[in-house]
Amino acid sequence: MKNVIITSVLLVSLILVSSLAAEEEDSLFISVNAGVLVFDRVLASDKLADWAEENGGYFTWKSEEQVRIRVPDEKVKSFRSFLEGLSEFVLQYDQSSRDLREELMHSRSALQAREEILAKNLSYISSSDMEGTLELEREIRRLMNEIDSYRGRLRLLENDRKMALIDVSLSFQSQSVPDTRPSSFAWINSMDFYGFMNEYIMDSGSMGFGSPAIPLPEGFALIKKSPEFLAISPEGVRLRVRKVKNYPEQSVDFWIDTLAKELDERGYIPVETSLPEDWGNGKVFESRLWALPWGNLDYLYLSGIRIIGGKIEILEMAGEAEYVMGYLGDR
Repeated sequence: MKNVIITSVLLVSLILVSSLAAEEEDSLFISVNAGVLVFDRVLASDKLADWAEENGGYFTWKSEEQVRIRVPDEKVKSFRSFLEGLSEFVLQYDQSSRDLREELMHSRSALQAREEILAKNLSYISSSDMEGTLELEREIRRLMNEIDSYRGRLRLLENDRKMALIDVSLSFQSQSVPDTRPSSFAWINSMDFYGFMNEYIMDSGSMGFGSPAIPLPEGFALIKKSPEFLAISPEGVRLRVRKVKNYPEQSVDFWIDTLAKELDERGYIPVETSLPEDWGNGKVFESRLWALPWGNLDYLYLSGIRIIGGKIEILEMAGEAEYVMGYLGDR
């Protein structure tokens, strides 16, 4: 008899644990925040809305700049591959989840409490005098408003735990070279992806550049050390490191922001805004990664700055996106 009781208790415990686990899984609100580069934002926007409807969902906002869709949770797994096929380059893809159990329990208990109070107040109306009835009517109206509010909140929570929210920002990838706008600083004007890719063996000695001493990164072949450090990988990824006098004397943050503003005005698309890179001397380059159109392929351009002594050291890496990411990922 004792064994039967123990077995029954264990079975009940297992059922309870399984049910709690299922409830926990079902009470997660899944959200995705993504950003992509596309050639045709209108077409991409339409395709995102169509994908949502084809997968049992719907869109809540659609424009050339942004699309917001809701789809069943189980469809999120296939969304990443769809997005990669839709876009030229995925700039951002962040997925997160939030546990809704506490909010659901609070809203349900609050709703139940107000419904019970409402029922009691309704039962008092027939036995109240005029003044009491007016007071009860005011209280009943207040309770009914709160009940409607909690019911609406519960409907939203129930939808959130079944339907994932996906936000996609659409950036236009121009098929033409961006216009250049000259900076007040000559070395910033020389920071140009297209010129670097087409004429990467140019002589920059006349601009006052020097070559800092850095180790040759693994996978690169040295082209020259002076007047600038220049190397190339078998996949055609270019690497250049130069130095120039820090004049007018400014901080790393000043030069990073100035360069970023210049590249942004030219139409470069920021992919990663904080990417520390260590290429020797134990002092990192404060770097940023940019996406650019070139032909029919995705390209990335890494720009980095560090100050050593009275010199600004400038790091550049450029090439096809998958190869650049491969070298950055190895570091």
